[in-house]
Amino acid sequence: MQDHSNTKAPAKTPVAPNAAAPAVAATPAPRSRARAVTELPGFYAFLVIAFAAAGLSAIWYGNKKFAPEMYDAAGPQAFADAFAKGRNFGTFDLNINIREMRNNQIRSFDKTPEVVVMGASHWQEGHVELMPSRSFYNAHVHRDYYEDMLAMTEMFVRHSRLPKKMIIAIRDRLFTPVADRTDFLWLPGIPYYRAMARRLGMEPHPYWETAPVERWRELISLPMLVNNVRRWYSEPVKPHETRRDHFETLDTLRPGGSIYWSGEHMKLFTQERSRKLSLEFADGNLTSPPKIDPEGVRHIDRLFAFLKDRGIEVFLVHPPFNPIYWEKVQNSPYMKGVEKIKKLTKDLAKKHGFKTFGSFDPHHYGCTAEMYIDAEHSNPECLRKVFAEYMALDPVPPQPPFIERPPQHSVPMALKPEPKAEAKVAALPKANAPAVKQPAKAASETPNAAAAREAEARRRNARLASVPPKAALPSRRRRRAKAATKPLLPLPERNPLAVPADRASEDGLISIHYAPDASAKPVRPATKRHAAGQRSL
Repeated sequence: MQDHSNTKAPAKTPVAPNAAAPAVAATPAPRSRARAVTELPGFYAFLVIAFAAAGLSAIWYGNKKFAPEMYDAAGPQAFADAFAKGRNFGTFDLNINIREMRNNQIRSFDKTPEVVVMGASHWQEGHVELMPSRSFYNAHVHRDYYEDMLAMTEMFVRHSRLPKKMIIAIRDRLFTPVADRTDFLWLPGIPYYRAMARRLGMEPHPYWETAPVERWRELISLPMLVNNVRRWYSEPVKPHETRRDHFETLDTLRPGGSIYWSGEHMKLFTQERSRKLSLEFADGNLTSPPKIDPEGVRHIDRLFAFLKDRGIEVFLVHPPFNPIYWEKVQNSPYMKGVEKIKKLTKDLAKKHGFKTFGSFDPHHYGCTAEMYIDAEHSNPECLRKVFAEYMALDPVPPQPPFIERPPQHSVPMALKPEPKAEAKVAALPKANAPAVKQPAKAASETPNAAAAREAEARRRNARLASVPPKAALPSRRRRRAKAATKPLLPLPERNPLAVPADRASEDGLISIHYAPDASAKPVRPATKRHAAGQRSL
């Protein structure tokens, strides 16, 4: 048996290429499939990012387009333009950028209001009619915090419209720390807050604490865009400026700063709904007392000093709650926080010499549950009582009655100038009887009066016959005498003093002229119009 383990295979003899065989081109090796796959994710990622950015931009633009009153700068400006014309503005609802709207409106003021109220939406139905005899502006904003007090004051100062008197409302949650807030309506006012804080020499909040991140999220929200588009095309009336006060589907904002609810909202505000919302709100606050941010107290204290230095008279007030809510939260931890807010308000007022009025307790004013649409927002009937307490605290000095023109006998009769027609008669010669004025229309006279006037006319005509001879007068004087001695009244059997209306003098009377005596210089008739009227008679 042979061992083939170490046997080597015979070497192959290389075969020479056949010169006659056709040449074959060398083809490159195919690309590795693994390498192509590793390059595709970057391209796909770029496409995803591009499409996502385009989609978010479209949503951003759509929300600004279909909800400009909340997200677009043109929306608040449209409100201010309408208010500058003295008109109202109808809007879908009150979810608007009210802080930017206030700034635009204050900038367009042609004069500074005497009294301004600053606070939250508790005051939204505080119409100017509730503050008579005063120039009043309602500068409320939605869900205010202490930054809003600085922001609103900055708007008045920036546009040189700081009023003489300010009513500043201190609500229960005004001093809530930024980290504990659950709403974001106050963010649009942050730029004005920063400006006022620097004006007061204080360091504002860090930018990362007040960046409007939530508003950016709303702008890129697809469900919000769908709702805005549906509302825009389904509502029968679009937002616009108007002279009307009430609409069925639109809430109305007024130039004075207050609002009117739509008819649909008024139907929604039932007593059952108000009671339900008040009790739910109370249950949520029973164990959640108001918090006080020390930084907020320093901001408000510095603001009050700023206003005091400029001579602004400030009044601090607490807005009243719904009686149902107020009775529910009694003897709870929440009320302990409310007591701290009341004490802080009194301390600030005492420190700066400000006056206080009002109360969180609705029974202080006599406001009933029927005057509220929820736990906090009252109607004008309750607010009238609040403003009445302010007006009692700050009465308007009595003003003299306005007189459009002075009374007729304010000047002594001896000093009054004579009418023009009387001046013409006085220029006539006085040798004969004084000139007598007759009314232009005598048709309404009684027969006896007409007969007496006719007899008087006959006597005058007889006296006119006794004139100097024409030869005794120069030619020029003869012409004047001829015109002056022509009988004024004919003698037909009719009312001699009936004068056509188109020939009456401007004051409705006719001046009767007499011939001069020999020693007096003849006088031409007062006007050519009068002379023509005499000749026609």
